Amino acid sequence: MAICLVKECHYHLLAIILLARALKDATDVGAWKLAVHELTSQSSCEQAEGMSEAMVHVLVSLQTFYLRGCELLRELPSQIGALGNLEEFDLEGTRIIYLPKEIGKLVNLTCFKVSFCGRANRYRKTKQIETTIPIGVLSNLCRLNELSIDVNPDGEWWDVDVKAILNELSSSKELRILELYLPSVELLQQIRRWDNTNLHQFTFTVGRHRQRVISRLPHEVEEISKKWKKHNNCLEYINGEDMPFEITEALNHATFFFLQRHWTVKMLSEFRNEMLKLKICLLVECNELQTIIDGNYEHQLGVNKEPIFKCLEKAWFITTILN
Repeated sequence: MAICLVKECHYHLLAIILLARALKDATDVGAWKLAVHELTSQSSCEQAEGMSEAMVHVLVSLQTFYLRGCELLRELPSQIGALGNLEEFDLEGTRIIYLPKEIGKLVNLTCFKVSFCGRANRYRKTKQIETTIPIGVLSNLCRLNELSIDVNPDGEWWDVDVKAILNELSSSKELRILELYLPSVELLQQIRRWDNTNLHQFTFTVGRHRQRVISRLPHEVEEISKKWKKHNNCLEYINGEDMPFEITEALNHATFFFLQRHWTVKMLSEFRNEMLKLKICLLVECNELQTIIDGNYEHQLGVNKEPIFKCLEKAWFITTILN
């Protein structure tokens, strides 16, 4: 049956990957027969559009759809809106250029994860598309509980897109888990102003950077970082020059703090925060850093006998990143 499906896909790699991931947990032979039937009934199966429509017919009953790591995937067909039963949609590790407006029809989505191509803006211009996520899509996903948007832009185009995203999420009542890249600390302030925020878990990368560095950390540190980022409140502050209030406020809730290339900080206590919940601290290429806490440090509200960094389990100070 699997060989038959591969042949009907005309050995189109992306189509094979999509079907394989969709049917990986299907134990009922009927699901496989339905897939073969839908593909063979498409006379234009060799064409990309025909292939997409055929696959959508196969996938309409899915509740979970995992396409994690499918780097060849750049666009989703407009027919994706027909997958109205979807509750979890994982597009992490792809290189999506933009989302079709039909994503807004997936009103049963509770978990949505997507990775955008860093050069998405260049491709969008050729298609006359204004934003990676059309206005109104996120606000229409009223059951959304978890949202993860991964992007490593090569320019400032994300600044505009992320502001629009935050505006739509501000009215969300169900959102509990959020992962997002924020180019400026002011965007943290925008999140604090949300009226209905019930965030229980967050991963925020704040500050402009050219490329991700997590893959070039020592192996032990990298593995621990990946593990902790999955289940903790994580704050990454990159290329900072001061100690803004927004960062200090976020540190009140962070359990993992990743400070990279801060140009002026000499002591971690300069952030004027006891970091009472902090468990993991990763300090990378902060060349002016001399110590963790000043011996003369005073609590910002006066006398406080509670230990500073009382939950801290691990800390790394890395002066040079591995190439």
